[in-house]
Amino acid sequence: MFVLESMKRYYRYLAFALPAVLYVGTIWQRPLFFPAEINAAELLRRTAVAGGNGVALLGSWSVKLFGANLFAVRLPNALVVLLTALLIRAVASGCGNRKTGDAAALIYLTTFFVFAFGTAAGTGAFFTLFCSGVAAGLIRALSDGKLPVRIAGGAGAAVSAALAVWYGMSGGAAPGFVLWKTLLFLLAGMLPWLFFAPAALKGFRLGGAAYRKQPIFLIPAAAVAVWLAAVILWNGRLPDGAPAAGFPMLAILMAGGLVRYGEAGDLVYVNTVLRSLVRIFLPLPLLLFLLQAAARFTGKVPPEFVVYGRNENYFMPVLALVVTLVWLRMAEREYRQQLKFVFFCVGVAFLLLAAPGSLPQRMLRGVAPEPFLGMVLESRLDAEPVIVARPGVRAAVAWTLKRDDVRQWTGDGGPEEPAGVPSRTLVVVTDDRRDLAKLPDPKTYFRFGRWYVVCYDSLKEKR
Repeated sequence: MFVLESMKRYYRYLAFALPAVLYVGTIWQRPLFFPAEINAAELLRRTAVAGGNGVALLGSWSVKLFGANLFAVRLPNALVVLLTALLIRAVASGCGNRKTGDAAALIYLTTFFVFAFGTAAGTGAFFTLFCSGVAAGLIRALSDGKLPVRIAGGAGAAVSAALAVWYGMSGGAAPGFVLWKTLLFLLAGMLPWLFFAPAALKGFRLGGAAYRKQPIFLIPAAAVAVWLAAVILWNGRLPDGAPAAGFPMLAILMAGGLVRYGEAGDLVYVNTVLRSLVRIFLPLPLLLFLLQAAARFTGKVPPEFVVYGRNENYFMPVLALVVTLVWLRMAEREYRQQLKFVFFCVGVAFLLLAAPGSLPQRMLRGVAPEPFLGMVLESRLDAEPVIVARPGVRAAVAWTLKRDDVRQWTGDGGPEEPAGVPSRTLVVVTDDRRDLAKLPDPKTYFRFGRWYVVCYDSLKEKR
């Protein structure tokens, strides 16, 4: 017991080491998911090869250094998210206290939306960093302190605002969805800390009017309000990275409320949430293990109930759930609020750490075209076919083959024979089945979900 108690002084460092591993150590595991991520990856690759003058330069250095791979196109976002966490930790510690700063950084890094955003390809995290720099600079400028520090804070806010405007004018737009879906997506992305929002609100009341008049509360609250208003009013027209721009200030607010709630000694609600999470997680590892084992060794489980295929490793998610469950149980039983918070963060970090490598293939097949395109285009066709593709899929084809000569097809008519290369294979890639009727009868085509690869050995052979 003495050894266990003496080790608890190091749990705080474990809580910060895990998120660093979480963001840098998992970005190579899963294929590119959604069109926005594929487009961002291809933009970084093209910028690294041909140069440019836009926001892609912020991330193309990684492709030049490590090559055009998953690690390289996701590394810039991951590093900037970690830098943003350090920024909000510094400002919350300097204008509040160290506990609030530590809590804000950990809350930010272990929020589901931030993890998904910070491990995706692109440069959107820079916009979040610039917006956070504006708010952080204003907090320092308006808080009590030495005049040089306040002047530096104001200057930092001005520089960050200029960079945010430049990014907004030079970068692409964030993907737009129906408004209610966007808001629901952001709300779900606030998990797991959304469970503790009532405790944070009670902490605001316990802090009194004096706390709620301080810049460390007023400016993050105003920033979150402006962010939500912008998402509602300009949904689909905001810069890339805008959907995540409010999460750093939201983390500062959540941290301030939870710290004051814990300092009051009232942990009844927090313990109730932790107990409920333990009860939810408790049967999951055993159920998943038994379901997969029964499917593998008996073959009598209906396919729709089997999460992982026959050759997939389901031990990682089972182990991750068990480890998470242990840490949640430790958090529930711990009476010291600081260690309780750290234990919970470590448990969430272990769960997120295993998530990219635990995604079932049936999920990846529906959203990740790269493995399919690589199989068809690299192994079943001529070495250098002429490729035309729909605008929506052109980036995926170019990224998969690392080629800059993929032509764009509008679908108005059949593909025309490129002059001077009549003997080379022509390939048409589309994500619309109706395009098949617009093309001459193909020799063969391959289908993967909504993706179609139509192949011609020679354009003169139109049967």
